[in-house]
Amino acid sequence: MKYFISGIMLFLSHASQSQIVDASYLNPTNINSGYKFVRLGNTSSYFGGIMHNINSDSFGNTDDFTIFSYSNRDIVLRSGDGHIFLSKNDPSSLVLGSFTNPKAISSSSPLFSGSIPKIEVNTGKATESYEELMVLRHSNSSSSATTRRLGFLFKMGSESFSQKSGGMIVESISPWANVPNMHLVTANEKRLTIEYYGNVGIGITNPSHKLDVNGTIHAKEVLVDLNFPGPDYVFEEDYNLTSLSELDQYLKENKHLPEVPSAKEMEKEGVNMVEMDMLLLKKVEELTLHLINQQNEITALKNEIQQLKK
Repeated sequence: MKYFISGIMLFLSHASQSQIVDASYLNPTNINSGYKFVRLGNTSSYFGGIMHNINSDSFGNTDDFTIFSYSNRDIVLRSGDGHIFLSKNDPSSLVLGSFTNPKAISSSSPLFSGSIPKIEVNTGKATESYEELMVLRHSNSSSSATTRRLGFLFKMGSESFSQKSGGMIVESISPWANVPNMHLVTANEKRLTIEYYGNVGIGITNPSHKLDVNGTIHAKEVLVDLNFPGPDYVFEEDYNLTSLSELDQYLKENKHLPEVPSAKEMEKEGVNMVEMDMLLLKKVEELTLHLINQQNEITALKNEIQQLKK
């Protein structure tokens, strides 16, 4: 091995012997047109080292720098495009922030029971309150780009275009990447959208309400806060109850109950469920009053008939 002395401090150690060499260049003597490397150990037993792959495809991509252990390229740095490959030849787990192996998911967990994570990030050991973030950032947004999109995609296959995928996307079509929306994606389709102002869409990417659903909702129970007055006022003595004759005339002219939207209006504007429920309850209560009035009239007529029979 050759040393060109001048700038870098290189520490070499073997058994009880050590040597410090001040060098600017480390030029291995194992001349090879494709790559050069330095191993840690000796000719019969070595544990790892570093390698510069100049133009050979034998060990992977050309023009890269590798930190290796025995025959595995553990960390590969691409000088041309800035890519970093971890465990390129034998993919395994990556642990950041800890020297311990990744911890298996609890066997009692309903999802991924006993699985060992491929990537584990340990951010700290403090027991007090903490705030920790993982950030994927794209800088230098301008007003000219038409689409900005960041995301995570999980694929169940090696195809370049695959329906076997899912993930999360944050995107903006506004200048300077303003008002971004977030989407949950499966099979290359945006399934759930949370837009910048907090509206949520399921099956729709431009929700205009707190929750827009393009499809059927199936639930065991729905609880709605009432911000619309209940119609108990119908039972007040001064309530002006529409007579049956007036109601009959209205139905002939309009083909729907008073205060209730027509079929065309409901098809065009939709139906406010709270208002409609309260309105239908009001009509039931009015119908109940009509039935009570009719029963009172029937009872009075029966009494008159009984008097005439005497």
